[in-house]
Amino acid sequence: MHQKIKCICSISFALFPNASQDAPVNDRPLSGDLGVALTGGAIVLGSLFLPWISTRGPSTTSSPAAVYLAIVPWVILFLVALCIGAFARSRRSTHAGIRYVAAGSASLLFVAPIITTILLDVLAIWTSPAFLPKTWRRVFIGVSPAAGTWLAIVGASLLLVAVVQKGQWFKDLCRSLAVGLVSLRRQSLGAGAAIVGIITIIVARYEPWFSLKLTAVNGSDQTLNIPGYALPLIGISALFIAFAAVGIAGIAVVHPSSLAGSLLVIMGWLTTLPATFIVILSAVNFHARVSIPLEVRHLLAQWSSEAYRGSNGNVKLPKLVSHAELVLSGNLGAKATLLGGLVLGASGILLTKVGRKGGTL
Repeated sequence: MHQKIKCICSISFALFPNASQDAPVNDRPLSGDLGVALTGGAIVLGSLFLPWISTRGPSTTSSPAAVYLAIVPWVILFLVALCIGAFARSRRSTHAGIRYVAAGSASLLFVAPIITTILLDVLAIWTSPAFLPKTWRRVFIGVSPAAGTWLAIVGASLLLVAVVQKGQWFKDLCRSLAVGLVSLRRQSLGAGAAIVGIITIIVARYEPWFSLKLTAVNGSDQTLNIPGYALPLIGISALFIAFAAVGIAGIAVVHPSSLAGSLLVIMGWLTTLPATFIVILSAVNFHARVSIPLEVRHLLAQWSSEAYRGSNGNVKLPKLVSHAELVLSGNLGAKATLLGGLVLGASGILLTKVGRKGGTL
């Protein structure tokens, strides 16, 4: 993969040869935009070494890095090189087409992983056996975006900031945020709390919310740890809340308003509802044992055999399952989501007060 990374410079120079020629200092991409663009490109390239998708079966989990996903790393390398090369050339050219190339490639790098993230979560509900209730199919098997996808979104967003020539503004904003956190300014504290809350909610989607213990007729047991993203309605709702909170928090930080802060409070409150319910049930050692009807047991056994053969042994369920026991213990995901929702709500309260009185980072 290191050879691929070395190709980025040669690709950029091949596409935009004049970008590397000597030019007056004032004509070069200045440290603000260029630094943000290079940082964003490095983050996107670094995400290639992390898992981009996580495939979960009842007994196994696989999380391949992007470098193993066919032509994906080459496409991303090309787009990053195209974006940075066009951006560098646009600072010394009046041709609008070059700026459109830089903006288009950065937008594609930004939008593609977001659409992939949403589609994986929405479509995963149809990947399990049809005889199970539709809303519970994804509990047994599913596909979800992993850390590399989220890191690629962050890097691509920095590329977009640089392309629209807001790199220096972004650096000043980050510097003001850091100074404001040290001096305990209300708006900076609200912005920092929003970032922590959103990241916590996203990470908590991948942690177990509860366990499902399947008991076979022969007495053998198998425990499935169900992550938050696999939960019907809850997983996809947390995803959309996280995306919406990012936009609203950005608006509340740049242009403080009581409306944006109030929306963050509502989002934090909604996020805590299901998590609070599961945490309370866990505190009282809630267990639910359900007998599975004979017809469903036969269908599940048949599907398990077919899925095992079709997946080369990656999908396996205990045959002739007789009981399912819901165990609400070890629910780190629910506890983390509850914490993230509370922090997000607290950030909304701080930013609402700033919006009423006015303030700066």
